[in-house]
Amino acid sequence: MAITKILARNAGLSQAIQYALNGDKTQHRILTAHQNCDPGREYRQMMNTKSEVGKLDGRQCYHIIQSFKPGEVTPELALEIAKEFAAEYLPDYEVVIGTHVDKGHIHSHIVFNSVNGQTGEKYHVTTQEYYRQIRAISDRLCREYGLSVIMEGGPSQAVSYIEWLRQSKGQPTFRTMLEADLRTAIQDANDLGHFFLLMEHMGWEISHGNRLGFRLRGQPRPSGTGLGRPGGNMPGQERFMIPGRKNPLFTEEGIMAAIQGNLAAIEMGQQPARVYRAPYRPLKKYPKYTGFLALYVHYLYVLGKIEKRQYPPKMTPQLKKEVMRFERCREQLAFLRENDITTQEDMTAFQSRTEDALASLTKQRTILNVHKKKRKKLYDALADVEVLAQAKQLYEDGLSGMEAEYARYLEAVAVLEQCPTPRDRLLEEKAGVYEQLAQVNREIRTARKNLTMCRDIQTRLPQMEQAITLFGQQYDRTEKGYSFTFEKTDMPESVLTVDCSAAIIDFVAAVEDGVNTISQRYEGITETSFNLGTLDVAAGKENTAITVAMRCSSRWPVMLANMQFVALGNAFGVEVSSRSSDPFNPDNINVGWEEREGDMIAQLYKKAFEKYTGDECVITAVHGGLECADFASWSEELQIISVGPTVENPHSCSEYVEIDTVTKTCGAIATTIEYIADGVTVETK
Repeated sequence: MAITKILARNAGLSQAIQYALNGDKTQHRILTAHQNCDPGREYRQMMNTKSEVGKLDGRQCYHIIQSFKPGEVTPELALEIAKEFAAEYLPDYEVVIGTHVDKGHIHSHIVFNSVNGQTGEKYHVTTQEYYRQIRAISDRLCREYGLSVIMEGGPSQAVSYIEWLRQSKGQPTFRTMLEADLRTAIQDANDLGHFFLLMEHMGWEISHGNRLGFRLRGQPRPSGTGLGRPGGNMPGQERFMIPGRKNPLFTEEGIMAAIQGNLAAIEMGQQPARVYRAPYRPLKKYPKYTGFLALYVHYLYVLGKIEKRQYPPKMTPQLKKEVMRFERCREQLAFLRENDITTQEDMTAFQSRTEDALASLTKQRTILNVHKKKRKKLYDALADVEVLAQAKQLYEDGLSGMEAEYARYLEAVAVLEQCPTPRDRLLEEKAGVYEQLAQVNREIRTARKNLTMCRDIQTRLPQMEQAITLFGQQYDRTEKGYSFTFEKTDMPESVLTVDCSAAIIDFVAAVEDGVNTISQRYEGITETSFNLGTLDVAAGKENTAITVAMRCSSRWPVMLANMQFVALGNAFGVEVSSRSSDPFNPDNINVGWEEREGDMIAQLYKKAFEKYTGDECVITAVHGGLECADFASWSEELQIISVGPTVENPHSCSEYVEIDTVTKTCGAIATTIEYIADGVTVETK
């Protein structure tokens, strides 16, 4: 079996790499491996990656440790599993792997750069992602190689090593006790307030915040124990545990759903803990947008995000920031439409109402908390009587060590006996107070969220107006000084006959359109393609001109295509002509520019690019452009290659260049020139 854990390092990247590759621990570096980086240059390449995207501070690297059960795996197999894990989980990161055999158990250290080499984003892992990806991939690889998997079938939630150790030995932990009590309280509770009452009676202190928190309450210090001044309280847990982070069943919404009788279905996965139900809204036609709504709709339309979203396959950090900005605009538009806010007066009135409601809710919560504080002694006594009932029975049965608990039980009983209110009514009162507090807290969170949304909208309004103005100035599509008139004309004397039209349609359908041949030198690269161009019907004459354009980087496919068009013309009775004087002689066919056998400029640049950047260079097109054809006419011995930085959305209003690729391209060109000057040669395909 393999136990995995991940550590984040804010410093010491070089030390982490050296530790993972320690020759004394890896059989003189035999049990090491690298991914996306070169041996001896790991640190420099990782720092270069950070420098290119300006992310030299913060997290420097992450360190995954994969430990195996003693005697279950060989060092070579452990290294192979670590390599497969890195290739699957960290394909775009620079990774250093070292399998250590200096301990009683074999374990692998996987150190990887905190910055993704492809996207420039920093790595981030959550608890859910740890179990969904890191732990899941490690367990699957162990199963594939016939190794055991720890805690098979156990809960899919993170536990610390101490908790896991106690669980494996069958010992209770705070978390397991809390989850058991939560399930018991859910099964016995009538509503949310009753649930909080039951949890307090089980000895848990509750924190009502954005998430529900629980911790064990402290107990009175007995005298003569050496635990400090008698009469004080022994500390319980210092921090609140928030079980809803790892299990949605234990969030406030999940608990409310489970109390309604759905606990078994939720735990079996047949029903989600939190089910979103959109409020019913009858279909209605929205009125014409004005004011803020019109501004937002127009802004989203200008940005091209009013239609279905289309995300590119590669999400750069800049594009991710823009997408998040668009999503915020969508949320704000929905907020304005839901609350019918169209003018500044509407916004001011809504803010005023929300602030008044928030002040009222805060006052109401203060009153409830004051009431709760005044009755705290009684409420704690109710909880102690129920929690310590079993300890009281053990004390009466003669079990020693229960004196403090028994005394605390008697004290709680005395407090309740002095209260004139019956115990049943106290329980109802406590449950009601807790239910009201939970409801008020939810309403306060909603009001604060609405006020934050209002402030964000008012901040963005001037920015959007300015952006729309600039966009209109730069991309105004209105042509000034033009007018169009339409007038009726007579039908021409002669039109195409039915037979001629049918022949044209058949011929156009038979003409090949799109990719024709694939390059034999470069895998997956288009060599020849056809584009069906204009279809010109001359008025008053029974003839039609069909223009077919061809892109090709070699002469022989052009000759074969000319033969194909002549054969099609003969079959359909169409006259075929070519711009070339001798279309069947490859020596007379001019393709403008082509890569000849023996040209090594492309392979030389590829080698220079990989040396300068450390990345793999893949040729994705054989296309020199019109400029290359002009240059090629100067000399038959001229070797040509067309390179440049990465340009997204070319020939459009949203065209942009990735700045970091400009540096890579310039550096690769300079290295290529050095190769040419030094007479470096490479093998050509």
